Amino acid sequence: MAMIRWNSNTRRVAGMTLLAFLLLSGCTDLSEETFSVITPDKFYKTEKEITAALAPIYAQLRALEWSYWTMSQVTTDETVVPTRGQDWFDDRRWLNLHEHNFQPTQVDFNGAWVDLYTGIARANGLLQTLAEIEAPNEAQLEAEVRLLRALYYYFLLDLFGNVPIVGDDEFVVDPNNPPATEPRERVFRFVESELLFARDNLPETPPLPGRVTRWVAEALLANLYLNAGVFTKNSTEIDPNGYNSCMDVQTSGGQNACQAAVQHADNVINSGYFRLAEGEEWFQNFLPNNENSPEIIFATQHLPEPGLGMNFQMRTLHYFQLEPSPWNGHAILAETYNLFDDDDLRKTIFLVGQQYAEPRGNCIGSQCYSQGEPLTDRAGNPLAYTPEIQNIFNATEYEGVRVLKYGPDPNHVGGDHGNDYAWFRLPEMYLIKAEALNELNGPTQEVVDLINAVRNRVFEPDKPISLADYPTKEAMREAILNERLFEFTWEAKRRQDLIRHGKFTRAYQFKPQSDPKVLLLPIPQQQLDANPNLVQNPGY
Repeated sequence: MAMIRWNSNTRRVAGMTLLAFLLLSGCTDLSEETFSVITPDKFYKTEKEITAALAPIYAQLRALEWSYWTMSQVTTDETVVPTRGQDWFDDRRWLNLHEHNFQPTQVDFNGAWVDLYTGIARANGLLQTLAEIEAPNEAQLEAEVRLLRALYYYFLLDLFGNVPIVGDDEFVVDPNNPPATEPRERVFRFVESELLFARDNLPETPPLPGRVTRWVAEALLANLYLNAGVFTKNSTEIDPNGYNSCMDVQTSGGQNACQAAVQHADNVINSGYFRLAEGEEWFQNFLPNNENSPEIIFATQHLPEPGLGMNFQMRTLHYFQLEPSPWNGHAILAETYNLFDDDDLRKTIFLVGQQYAEPRGNCIGSQCYSQGEPLTDRAGNPLAYTPEIQNIFNATEYEGVRVLKYGPDPNHVGGDHGNDYAWFRLPEMYLIKAEALNELNGPTQEVVDLINAVRNRVFEPDKPISLADYPTKEAMREAILNERLFEFTWEAKRRQDLIRHGKFTRAYQFKPQSDPKVLLLPIPQQQLDANPNLVQNPGY
């Protein structure tokens, strides 16, 4: 089923509703206070009123495209932000993330924490109201809000692990006794229970385009169970150099977590609502009109309007490649770029070599800049991107391959582009199923077929892998990890994948071997100062 974006009026409600909320800074207010002259029992009577109440919870996901994405990308071999002259030093924040020099005082960690708990606070506010009134389709609406809250907690579970749970028993926070840190496994079980409730109470099709369905819950459960070997452990218990399997974890229902991952991935694959995009249709996942992608299970929706768009294009392009001027920051490491097969359609997302003015519309990556006037950098040198970055502390304007997975929107306003940001796509369900089956049974033809279903649609002619090439469980793990890289570059999957496979702490370009403490981020110092009941993660 193609995901269709909300109509423009509905989506403007989401953006305008955001303005009614206080921006959080410093310590996190886990209970947002709402002021209104309309009492809730009189307001939540129509579908339009309920949509307006949900809008701020959905809208907060846009903030995660910076904060959660940065934590998931810039800490890996998939993304690098070198200092370029006077640009991108920013008190060493980007270099620290790349080198895994994590400090509790770094602004990025507090930003991610605040963004995630803001979403939770908004969900809790609506859940508290629903508990006090009668609303249409109340069970379904409750499931929708609890799924969105679980999504925010899922990201907290991934990044910080041991965090407070607000809204399990009480929605209101006592300022004299703020919520305490919960062990990571307790957070895992809370997310699991919320998703199971949502799965059983959400519809298969959204009441309005863009809202969550049963299939979003299924996709999240598949991800949760695949990562169970990490998500139920503290950083001191995770193997930093070996695979962390879901085999040793049971679900709340007593099922092996790997088997549960297979089951929930299968539920999405066999739902009949999604299909793999074939050939150049793959680009549809990332174009400005990507609401028609057959693969997208759930996406944050955007409009090319101030405050409502995405800005991935601005992060990576050179100052002269769009108007207004992009930021010329983010690139991919040469060693990671070189893993891509030249015949792989997915390699099209990269910009390398001479660059040109005037991007085409309806394009991604190298499709966008193959015509027009050759560009020069600010010093008058040819603007030709090179894979190699010679010095991360003083890179030139043209060093580093750029990632233009989300193509420029011809109708963009300032830095705001209308491409929707996909959190979950169908090929991930194929690869989750393949990875979990490999843990259960070792390499089989079924595992190979699942991987090839993802590969063959982006190669012409097909370039399948064979069972003979990957005869061991370890070799097949490597094949799946690589396929996830090729498919999900810049989709905020890489940190999670590297930790699960025991490769996050390894040395790579411009980064030495890391201390295993970095398998969890530090609890931000601002939060520790504000809440005496928080406990810092091990090693910080």
